[in-house]
Amino acid sequence: MKNLPDHRIYLFVFIALTAFCASAESAKAQNSISGMVFDYERRPVAEIEVELLDEFERLIRLARTKGSGLYIFQGLRAGIYYVRVRTDGTNYKEAKERIQLGQTN
Repeated sequence: MKNLPDHRIYLFVFIALTAFCASAESAKAQNSISGMVFDYERRPVAEIEVELLDEFERLIRLARTKGSGLYIFQGLRAGIYYVRVRTDGTNYKEAKERIQLGQTN
C-alpha cells in the first residue's frame, strides 16, 4: 500500500481590534477576526469553509476563503472565540484556533 503525503492546512489568524465609534457601547461590537488559510507548501487555499465558534464551540458564522485564502469575521464583541477550518471532501486536515478578543470577566 502506497503512503500518501500528509496534507496539512495551516490557519493564520490575525486579530484586528478596531474602534472607530464615538461611544464605548457601540465600540463593543467593532472587533474583527481575519486570517489566511495556506496549504503545506504555503499556497493560499480558496473556497474553504471557515467557521466562527463561540466559547462553547457553537457555530456563530460561516465564511469561505477567497482566492487569496483570506477570510474575515466583523462586528464581534469581546470574548473567547474559536476559528475552525473545515476540510470535508479534501485531503487537508482540519485546523482550529482559540482567540480571545479584549478583556473577559
